[in-house]
Amino acid sequence: MRKVTIALLVVLPLSLSACGGEGGDGDTTFAGDGYSLTYPTDWEELDAGEASPDAALLTAFGPGEGLDALLFEVFEDGSVVDESNIGAFQEDLAGAVRETTEGPTRLTVAGLPALRILAHPQPDRRRRVTTVFDGTTMYIFDCGYATDRAAEMLEGCDLIEESFEID
Repeated sequence: MRKVTIALLVVLPLSLSACGGEGGDGDTTFAGDGYSLTYPTDWEELDAGEASPDAALLTAFGPGEGLDALLFEVFEDGSVVDESNIGAFQEDLAGAVRETTEGPTRLTVAGLPALRILAHPQPDRRRRVTTVFDGTTMYIFDCGYATDRAAEMLEGCDLIEESFEID
């Protein structure tokens, strides 16, 4: 599973098209099988296509303009990554992702161990990929955006990651 996930992080495209969403006065909550997250009210849930056919869940959230979006993936039944072995995974990931400019950096999301990579795949594009490990399940938050929209996009991506909860 580790090699599959590393490969996905290296080549994963953001091919998104709008498919609806929910708006209103407050932020919008997305609930999955045992987890939830919140995204900005002026964003919508997007169709992420079939970028990751091995994912148990693949969806995206964004303002519905261009390729600016957070791609959210859930991978189940992988190898257990926890504090005892995250260092080895961190080294493998650092060696595999060529567009990385910073990281992988260790952090905690929803009380779980996580790794974050910052990348500049093109001169006017940025990616921030955060992978959260929960037993044999991995949650990936792949925030891609144009550099001129960095502040808005990172604010929305931060909201999603910070609101992420596992039941």
